[in-house]
Amino acid sequence: MRTASALIGASIERCAPCQESLAAKLLDEDPIVLAVMAGSVYSLHAAHKPDAGGVAGKPTQVFFLLVQHARASAGDARMLLVGVERMPRADRAALLEDVLDLWTLYGHKYPGLMRGQDVGSNCHS
Repeated sequence: MRTASALIGASIERCAPCQESLAAKLLDEDPIVLAVMAGSVYSLHAAHKPDAGGVAGKPTQVFFLLVQHARASAGDARMLLVGVERMPRADRAALLEDVLDLWTLYGHKYPGLMRGQDVGSNCHS
């Protein structure tokens, strides 16, 4: 998760060289890291935008549907890991790119989020 945290920070700070090296490292790590990173931000996103909205690629749309299903299934996130494990590397990379876009959006809009503070009902992205 350290790689994921560093990558989110690099994305928010718009450090392209850091993003590139950390993204490659993250894609080589256990799929659970990407599943948790994506599941966290898409759970936040789903709570405030019930449809995929600005979600770009097909891998991300499928993952977003899994997040919505997990939320409806009392938070059972095991399907998120399975979904990421079954993705080819190119789909994981596309998902990661979209995930970083959302982390960057929420990170700029709600800086307290990065410090573990709840965005509460003020999040209307």
